[in-house]
Amino acid sequence: MAKDRGWTLFGEDGYMNWDDAIEYDGDGRWFPSKGVYDRTAGELIASLKKHPDDMGATVGDWKQPAGAWIRFNPLDGDGVKNDNVTKFRFALIESDSLPVAEQDILFRKLELPIAALVHSGGKSLHAIVHIDAKDYEEYRSRVEFLYDFLEKNGVSIDKQNRNPSRLSRMPGVTRNGNRQYLVATNIGRKSWVDWMDYAEGVSDELPEMVSLVSYKDNPPELPEELIQGILRRGHKMLVSGSSKAGKSFLLMELAIAIAEGRPWLGFPCRKGRILYVNL
Repeated sequence: MAKDRGWTLFGEDGYMNWDDAIEYDGDGRWFPSKGVYDRTAGELIASLKKHPDDMGATVGDWKQPAGAWIRFNPLDGDGVKNDNVTKFRFALIESDSLPVAEQDILFRKLELPIAALVHSGGKSLHAIVHIDAKDYEEYRSRVEFLYDFLEKNGVSIDKQNRNPSRLSRMPGVTRNGNRQYLVATNIGRKSWVDWMDYAEGVSDELPEMVSLVSYKDNPPELPEELIQGILRRGHKMLVSGSSKAGKSFLLMELAIAIAEGRPWLGFPCRKGRILYVNL
């Protein structure tokens, strides 16, 4: 977000929204309020530079059991709903069911175009992923594709995070004594279009790749041998030689050897039916 990071999520003039929390009546759970949404990224950076050792002076004092949230798409400064989003740049990917280390591995393995990867201070990573949509309809379509792709590739995600005004966890604050922090920026593919090249290659109709390691303890059953040590049923063999070298007679002898179950050139043959075609 800071200028020396190339304004990873916001332009200098983009309005931002960050939230402290209010307590849910009776259950002790914490939920975000509307928070602050009428300050630009430039104003926030200026304040952070003015108070480098006191983040609370810029974003307010958050409640320790709750942490704090931030919206990752720029707003118009008038509210925090989908209608207030001015640019549909990013979507949130989050999984509460997978271990954090596994989430990190999968996000990177699938080359997601991640602008910012944030540790929530809890049991998940928040991946802010490039969507780069021109409008809300295109945003919805791309997020739908992204979520389906992740599900098909073994990443169980929170499907409630589809909307462009969704909140993510704010890096730099603490939550129940655990830090919410920035894990990485600008990893994976550089844009949605770039990532689609990868995704379409993964989503082809070919069967999945199988590692040879999987056959180590359970090798496939080999077909029966027709010519011991040389040829198995269903396999092919080529006999090559110069003209008049005796190839046709050699193959006729092989046909007789298999038909009668006799050796061929000293190699035992399994008895079976044969078809000899001379073109």
